[in-house]
Parts: sequence; C-alpha cells; structure tokens
Amino acid sequence: MTEQAVFLLFVVVAIFLSFGYAGFVLWLLVVLKLQKRIVAKSSFEPNVSFIIAFRNEENNLTRLLDSLLYQNYPRQKLEILLVDDSSDDKGKEIVEAFQKKHPEFRLRLLELNIEKPGALGKKAALNLAIRSAKNDFVLLTDADCFFDKKNIQSRIGLFENKNIKMVLAPVFLENTNTIFSAAQALENLSLMATTAASTAAFLPIMSNGANLAFERMAYFSLPNNAMQPEFASGDDLFLLNSFTKQFGAKSIAFSFDKSAAVFTKAQGDLKHFLYQRIRWVSKSKHYTNFWLIFISLLILSFNLSIVLAAFGSVFNVNYLIVFGYLFVLKLVIDFPILNAFATLYHQRQSLKVFPLLQLIYPFFIVMVGFLGHFLPYKWKGRKY
Repeated sequence: MTEQAVFLLFVVVAIFLSFGYAGFVLWLLVVLKLQKRIVAKSSFEPNVSFIIAFRNEENNLTRLLDSLLYQNYPRQKLEILLVDDSSDDKGKEIVEAFQKKHPEFRLRLLELNIEKPGALGKKAALNLAIRSAKNDFVLLTDADCFFDKKNIQSRIGLFENKNIKMVLAPVFLENTNTIFSAAQALENLSLMATTAASTAAFLPIMSNGANLAFERMAYFSLPNNAMQPEFASGDDLFLLNSFTKQFGAKSIAFSFDKSAAVFTKAQGDLKHFLYQRIRWVSKSKHYTNFWLIFISLLILSFNLSIVLAAFGSVFNVNYLIVFGYLFVLKLVIDFPILNAFATLYHQRQSLKVFPLLQLIYPFFIVMVGFLGHFLPYKWKGRKY
C-alpha cells in the first residue's frame, strides 16, 4: 500500500471516528439539557445502612465521621458500618474514639481479618458489611469523602419509586487550586457528566463506588459474584452491571440533587494518579456490557486517531491538517457538555485548564489504556 493510500485510509477512519464521537457527546448533552431535576421528598425516610470500607485512612476518617454525625436524617433510622480492611495506621483507634464520644450514634466497626480470616480488599469488606447490615437500603461512600448534611436524604429519596433499585450520584474533587488538581477535577467532571446523562437515558454504563446506593434485598437476588471478587478493582461497575442485568436499565437512577454529591481529594502526585488510573483500566478486560465496551472503544479509538495524526505530522504535513481538524472538533464538542455539567454543580473553576487538558488528554488516555492491561500497580500499600 502506498503512502498516499495509507494516508487516505487514515483520513476516512479518523472522520468516521470523529462523527461517532461527536454524535455520542451531543447525545449526552441533549439528555442533560432535557433532564428534569427531581428533588427528593423529605417525607420518604426508610431505614438506611451507611457503609464505608477503609484501609489506612487515618487522615480522612475524622472528616468523614463528622459528615455522618451531622446528617439531618432520623438517627433511629440510620446505622453506620465501617469495615477495617487490615489497616496498619490509627484508623481503627479514630473510629473507636468516635464511638465512645458519641454512644448515641448507631455505629458498628467490623474488622475484615477477624470476621473473615484470610479475606482482604474492598469487595470482601463491602460484602461483609452488606450482609451484616440490618436496614432496607444501603448507601456506600469512601473513607476519604465528605458531604452535605442533606446527603442521605437527597440520595435515598429516589427509592420512593419502587421500581428504582440503584441510585448513582456525583463525586467531585476538592481544592482544585493547582493545575494538576484542576486537570484531575475536569477529567472527573467529564466522567460524572457521562455517568449522569447515560443513566438518565436508561443506558447506565458508569458508576462511582464513592457515591452509590441500592436496595439491600435486591442485592441478595444478584449472583454471588456480582462484584467479581476475583478482580481487585471494579466493585462499582461490576455491581452496576449486575443490577442492570437483573432488574433492567430503568431500575437505575441518577440523583441530580446538589446535596447528593460527595467530595474527595485529588491525587497528590503523578505516581499515585497513574496508579489510580491504571487500577481503573485494569478491570476493563473483564467488561461484559456491550454498550460500555463499544463506547469505551469509540472514545479510545478517537483519541488514538488524534495521537497518530500528531505523530504522523512529523513525517507528513498532511497529517497536521487532520490533527487540527480532530483537535478543534474535540474542543468544540467537549466544552458545551462540560460547561453545562460544571455550571449545574458550581464546578466551573475546573474549566480554566480545559484547553491544556484537551491537548494532553488524548496522549494520556492512550498511554494509560495500554499500560492498564500490562503494568502492575500499588494501592493502599498492596501490590496488584
């Protein structure tokens, strides 16, 4: 095949991918614009079990516990279960001190290595807590999160509709005052916008375990391997997929109530950020949801075409024209949905790094997409 033929083939494929990507993002934007923001009714107050698995989170547990302490939800209808996944810091002592200070608070501390000798990891910890819980609905978050005092009410209210079995809600990053943290926040914002819109369109393909809720008895109707315990990561996505298979896409809802959001920290350095993203990607080889696989491949392929055009322009100036087209298209397509979602949740400060992230992101996502399938990583002091 001649060099000209290779170039023409690349142009055709790149244009095809650009149309597919643009169509997907515009569809998400239309869904967000048309979505009705239903605020949860305060009159619906079922019994709730709030579950957090933690490992080596001594620097974050106090703020988490304070967020739980000041919830405006009836105390008699709320139980808190914290599961220690073999921490080697003072996290357990912090929880025990909180219990002594607030004996009126229905909080139980479970130790995974004692309750289930030999078990380890977030999935085993969550499963233990869910099976130990006593209430009708389960709310999950991570130990490094904090949230509004109306968080429980705003997340649980959607379950008043008996057809809803799982509720997703936003996760945002705090203190985005550096370029690095703002870039992380903006990338996260794009994931949240995709999660919200796709769920609202009855095509739930993404979720975040830091802000997840479901009907407890519905969980027990799922297969025993619903969270795919053989894989270190992916409790949220595998659980979402199991609920969707069991109860249908319309059983999954997204809470657009601002009080439903939780906040967490950006990764402090590049090494931990890469480990986090590689951990996320590592589970992708085990996806079974057709639409999740299709959309993931579409996004990856479109970004790969940008990367290839950039490298091709070093040898042939015609590739630079293709790169310019793809880059500008991505700018024009991505900004409206990010701006709409950021405006809705008062997160527009992250948009200041939008042009920079657009330039870097295609190279980053292609690199991580490759490394995530081969490179081992460390997380919470464990190697995977």
